[in-house]
Amino acid sequence: MTDHSPPDKRGLTWRMRPRTRKTWLFCHVVISVGWLGGAYTMLMMAIAARTSAGEPMRPAAYALMHLSDTVIMIPCALGTLITGLVTGLYGKWRVLHHWWVLDKLVLTVGATVFAYLYIAQTVKEALARTEADSAADIGFLEDGVIAGSAGMLMLLMTTTLLSTFKPWGRTRWGRRAQEARRPGAAPRPQDRARWRAVRGSNRV
Repeated sequence: MTDHSPPDKRGLTWRMRPRTRKTWLFCHVVISVGWLGGAYTMLMMAIAARTSAGEPMRPAAYALMHLSDTVIMIPCALGTLITGLVTGLYGKWRVLHHWWVLDKLVLTVGATVFAYLYIAQTVKEALARTEADSAADIGFLEDGVIAGSAGMLMLLMTTTLLSTFKPWGRTRWGRRAQEARRPGAAPRPQDRARWRAVRGSNRV
């Protein structure tokens, strides 16, 4: 007797093998740590350029910040986002099933946009104005660089806290998926329609 009952919805979604998942997770952790370390370094260089003792090396400090932004911050931001999406989509947590994963995704995207649109542009302007004269008065740019770097560091620390403590439980989609996987749970209409489509394609 052929069993025509709808399959488990989760079975239709590809999941990574444990070794593959650990490899992606390892890459995600390493890149995220590099991003966090880069943000801390950027903040320390911004503070050094702001102090009177660091005035002679202001152009060098801003040049190093611009280099760090180009080769560390932006690549690490994109790498963290990509590896996080892969581990979220094809791992056990899912992107939309847990609030901490969803919030971390929003913060990561926001931090990436903020790093490029504000920090990178502010650092480039500060560098351009101090290259000719290391004692030039650049006004709010110094404080803007410090505030932006501190804000970035706080954002990344928040994402680290979310990954560590995993607060707030499941989202609405996560609860629905959990209920659908319970033994004896009635399949939803959209699941029945999907299963009929799969059966029809197999017959063809």
